[in-house]
Amino acid sequence: MDIGEIIGEVAAPVSIPTKSAIYVWGYNQSGQTGRKGQESLLRIPKQLPPELFGCPASGANSRWLDISCGREHTAAVASDGSLFTWGANEYGQLGDGTEVGRKHPKKVKQLQSEFVKFVSCGAFCTAAIAEPRDNDGTLSKSRLWVWGQNQGSNLPRLFSGAFPANTAIRQVSCGTAHVVALSEDGLLQAWGYNEQGQLGRGVTCEGLQAPRVITAYAKFLDEAPELVKITQVSCGEYHTAAVSDMGEVYTWGLGSMGQLGHVSLQSGDKELIPRRVAGLDGVSMKEVACGGVHTCALSVEGALYAWGGGQAGQLGLGPQSGFLFSISNGSEMLLRNVPVLVIPIDVRLVACGHSHTLVYMREGRICGWGYNSYGQAANEKSSYAWYPSPVDWCVGQVRKLAAGGGHSAVLTDAFSLKELCEFQLADSVNLSNASKIQDVAFRMGSEALARLCERLRVLARQLRTNVCGSKHIFQRACSTHVTRKVSSTAGSNESNANSTGDSPQHDIAIVGGGMVGIALAASLASKPLTKHLNVAIIDNNPLLGRKNIIEKGHLPDPRVSTVTPATISFLKDIGAWKYIEEQRHAYFDKMQVWDYTGLGYTRYNAKDVDQDILGCVVENKVLQSSQLSCVQESDLQKTIYPARLNSMDMLPSSSLTGLGEAPCETGAKRWKQRLCKTGGRCGGSKSRVRELAGIKTTGWNYSQNAIICTVEHTVENFTAWQRFLPNGPIALLPVGDKFSNIVWTMDPTEASDRRSMSEDDFIKAVNDALDYGYGPHPETTSSGGSSLSWLTGDVNISAKERFETPPKVVKLSSERMMFTLSSRHAEDYANLLKRYEAERKPANIAMMAVLDGIQKMYAVNFGPLNAFRAAAFHGAHYISPLKKRIISYASGEQSLPLFS
Repeated sequence: MDIGEIIGEVAAPVSIPTKSAIYVWGYNQSGQTGRKGQESLLRIPKQLPPELFGCPASGANSRWLDISCGREHTAAVASDGSLFTWGANEYGQLGDGTEVGRKHPKKVKQLQSEFVKFVSCGAFCTAAIAEPRDNDGTLSKSRLWVWGQNQGSNLPRLFSGAFPANTAIRQVSCGTAHVVALSEDGLLQAWGYNEQGQLGRGVTCEGLQAPRVITAYAKFLDEAPELVKITQVSCGEYHTAAVSDMGEVYTWGLGSMGQLGHVSLQSGDKELIPRRVAGLDGVSMKEVACGGVHTCALSVEGALYAWGGGQAGQLGLGPQSGFLFSISNGSEMLLRNVPVLVIPIDVRLVACGHSHTLVYMREGRICGWGYNSYGQAANEKSSYAWYPSPVDWCVGQVRKLAAGGGHSAVLTDAFSLKELCEFQLADSVNLSNASKIQDVAFRMGSEALARLCERLRVLARQLRTNVCGSKHIFQRACSTHVTRKVSSTAGSNESNANSTGDSPQHDIAIVGGGMVGIALAASLASKPLTKHLNVAIIDNNPLLGRKNIIEKGHLPDPRVSTVTPATISFLKDIGAWKYIEEQRHAYFDKMQVWDYTGLGYTRYNAKDVDQDILGCVVENKVLQSSQLSCVQESDLQKTIYPARLNSMDMLPSSSLTGLGEAPCETGAKRWKQRLCKTGGRCGGSKSRVRELAGIKTTGWNYSQNAIICTVEHTVENFTAWQRFLPNGPIALLPVGDKFSNIVWTMDPTEASDRRSMSEDDFIKAVNDALDYGYGPHPETTSSGGSSLSWLTGDVNISAKERFETPPKVVKLSSERMMFTLSSRHAEDYANLLKRYEAERKPANIAMMAVLDGIQKMYAVNFGPLNAFRAAAFHGAHYISPLKKRIISYASGEQSLPLFS
């Protein structure tokens, strides 16, 4: 766009925006952001390109009228009245007549005869207000259309409900299981479910309820309810709030977390008719927004008040503010049951998601707070944003904020020449020109654009710090250039490299193409700042040089890994998980651990920590193949050398540059690698690099071997099992397709015998070890015993589960492999990454100490020690906080073991 085009656009009336932009970011499991990419990048608000909408109304000069976020779907209204939807669709909430989700926006064809003005997304339904394009004056200019869960259709249908057919609708709001519509006359009608009184009818009732007008509002408790004129309404999960024409706020429905803003409630934990929030007396309110269990209200003067549940920081008051209120199940939740002032002035817009809040300030800045695992609330990379924090990636005048279950959206407009220039410059900013555009932004007084450039530069610096080998680092210090000088024939940059003479320099050399080495390469390939690097992978595995295709029907390999939720998140970030899901893998949501003495057992359930899974078992070759596919299909310039590192001479560094040279040999090939004197070093248990670099390790060997193999059942296994036997534990891990993996630890003599015995005898031994062999089954108790009952508190789901016997093994499906057990730890990590070492080394040592302690504790069969182990099992089984800590640590969520 040149300046003439920009000036031409400004000829439009000032009151009408000449261009709009939609920014979406956050949780994207169902494609609700309309974007592709890794989770780390989806944390950053990004404008959806006009091409994504594929219609004239969303061309280069597109404008937008409205946007709304549901739990996992999104809807937007274009300036020509077209409605676009995308995301989850299990209840038909996208309005396309199907229940198939969609990760890109698509026009709702059923509404093409209507000019849509407004849209609201609930958890699983959608509603819109529209005017007929062909209206002879006899039809309402604001008709209501509904679709999705409990709305009678997965296509938009015209809906008048309890209002007369031609009633003009001013606004509609969708909750989790109820909908409320506001007429131009100030009347509300509500329909849906009413178990919590969210329909405001004075009673609770089960089942789907037909529409009814709300006629009773309790202004004062000692006076009869009366009809009130409403100007704005918002639906939460199971509560509703509205603003009257007098600037008063009324709330009703479920109030167990203080979300209604009343000191006390009239019907247990509910208010069954709209009740005025007395805590806002004397303050004239103009807007209210409801989240899952919290509510916000915005005054005419721009003050923001909040109340309700604050356990995720959604009130913006900090982690220690508010009341700790003990509810019936014994747990404590952070909440405020009366309104509290959060921001005293200059708030223009507010939106509440399920557990986060967004505001737009008069100064032109967006701020957010609350649950932030997907970046939906703030720029900061933390799970919770406890205080108002900036969201600095959007330019233009913010006209609408939208917050959903775990994602957020912003609609911005450009009215002036300055704002049009902001849009144009924001579209073109990148790492190379961010500094120059930031300077221009300062000169033209564009704070939003300047902040965008600064955020981009900060992000670039963080990536450079976190990813060893960024090109910009190479140019300034600690470069790792690998030059190969060989005399052979050239190959492609994705296969075995055998070239003649000098080759191009490599930015990074990865020695070892196993799971960890390929994971590093895949991670580099997934990052914008590193995906164009030139990487050398040195490994003599011939499979790395070609497509590693695994047959669908292959028998499971006995070498498997249990992948934690944290690792799954990483694999999704680098794009590998989609390949893993195409192969055999086994999620498990339960685990049982017990002792051979029969004195105790522990069961774990993912629902104990409100998760879907505890982990996933994947074959090592599937993990490596999936990560290799990411590397092979990326833009990363990679050269794979089928060789083994033979030597590496560490030479003194230059006093001027701090760099040294490390000549390396791989068979007949000689490499020269420039290394920082205190450069990063890493490696596995048999790392050639660590050996040649002289990095020492500490550790010891156990007098035990482990047998691993794959076995088959007659039924599918969905649980991870582990039993501690006198000579060591036996584990049975699900692999998928009625297969499981055995890891059995024992002394070397027994291991040798087990490995050589017949298949039938081995299967019998396995079933014996997992059933009544060595001792009886533990007894199931209902309360955890009187000795622990004072500690149990809120009993978790798994504490109520009975002891179960693992599925029987019927067949051996792989060879039996045996290896010795040992513990090793590097004395030195990576001298350049002291912060990394300071964080990870204590955690790793603590983990090793825990594992070593468990091994030693079960290496002795002694009466008092057996009783102590049984007590430990009971404690882990029945003490809910302890169990949750164990699960969180094992899932990769806790940074230190158990009591962090």
